[in-house]
Amino acid sequence: MLRALAIAVCLIATPVAAQQGFVCVETDDDMQEQMAQHSEMLQFVGVNKLGQIFFVYSGLSTFTVWFVRSDGAICTGLMYLGDVLKTGHPA
Repeated sequence: MLRALAIAVCLIATPVAAQQGFVCVETDDDMQEQMAQHSEMLQFVGVNKLGQIFFVYSGLSTFTVWFVRSDGAICTGLMYLGDVLKTGHPA
């Protein structure tokens, strides 16, 4: 929870995003800077079946998922932060 609050304090919250519990950055560099401060590294970038881009970062014990909105903002929120339970390849 403290990590989420620290990320939220450092990010630009747009009015719509703030109402939905999201925090957003304007550039990829801003996202990377925030993740470096929280010792999380990019694990993969993916596109869901609706065409939305996702970035998955993780550290030794935490992960953060970012997504790109249709207006170009890169956002995350409490429902996209978590604790790593197991690492390795899926069975």
